Amino acid sequence: MYKIFSKKAGLTAAAVGLLLSGCAPGGTEGREVIRLAGKSITVIENQNELVVNKAALISLERYEDRIGLGWVDEDTLLMAKSEQSSLNALIRQRLLLFRPGAGKEDYFPGSVYNQVEAELSPDGSAVFYKESEGVNASATGYAARTSDRTPVRVTEENAIPVKEGRWIDNAHLLYAGLDGSLYVWDTGGHTRKLPVPAATGAQSVLLTDGAVFYIGGDSRLYEARLDGGAVSAVAEHVQTAVPSPDGSRIALVRTGGPGRSTLSFYNVKSGKERQVAGGTAFHNSCWSKDGSRFAYSVASDHAGQSGLFISSPDPAVETVQLSADVFPGYPIAFSPSGRQLLASKVMAEGNRNKTVAYRMTFKK
Repeated sequence: MYKIFSKKAGLTAAAVGLLLSGCAPGGTEGREVIRLAGKSITVIENQNELVVNKAALISLERYEDRIGLGWVDEDTLLMAKSEQSSLNALIRQRLLLFRPGAGKEDYFPGSVYNQVEAELSPDGSAVFYKESEGVNASATGYAARTSDRTPVRVTEENAIPVKEGRWIDNAHLLYAGLDGSLYVWDTGGHTRKLPVPAATGAQSVLLTDGAVFYIGGDSRLYEARLDGGAVSAVAEHVQTAVPSPDGSRIALVRTGGPGRSTLSFYNVKSGKERQVAGGTAFHNSCWSKDGSRFAYSVASDHAGQSGLFISSPDPAVETVQLSADVFPGYPIAFSPSGRQLLASKVMAEGNRNKTVAYRMTFKK
């Protein structure tokens, strides 16, 4: 057993403004604060551009050479940074907690492997992450409390796909093994195998009181009953599935042919689905903590429909575009209050590419 935790324990394109942001002239290294409220707009000329909707944003902070992963609290960020090992020339990725206000960085214990695919528990008290040699390799899962960052192994060595696993709640993780068997790990250090048939290529999605939802290797979303293992397909052509915090909905990205994808909300109880948006490709998405907002990044062939958007499961709430830039490759994450968003992208600088994390504070 591996025990460390206590069990107690829509706008038009015309509304989009142009913001040019560059290196910070001083203060905390790699940090820049740009205030957007009112008529006082700071524009710093640089070749690196981010197109934002100034009408929707209050401020924008820019952190160079970092990848934003999530929020421990409103002012403490979980991030990743690449560094060169002192033992060899290999570049590896390490996790850290970053407090922009204090300019303080606290790294997780180092490893010869990359620390990747990190996800914070709902209350920010713990993080689940993987150590892997590469993005397509198998991985070993670890959990650590954010208070001391001491890791404990969750899975056997190289036992899960590198992108696999998510928090069910503050004390339990759901993940699929390489053979498609589904497991639940708790912060007391116990692991149990769910009584459902293994599915090759399975990706864990959601565990309810009576069923588990997962994406199979055939790109179908399945519901498997825990009382007898009965399995049924509830959606086809599913690329990604992101459950809401209360488990009542699942945001589905589905393919509809070459260059065509859709985003929809699937109601777990009724089995009904409502399409939210379409595009050529959806990249990243996330729910706010209270489930009232959903952010997503999408590329589209249609003018004004690419970028970073905030939608809602309530069809009466208007979709808002925060940026016309698309954020591929890295997570986006709401802060606990739901008033800030963390997003990262690769920017060109001379003869190299660098990652830049953006902290967006937006209006209600």
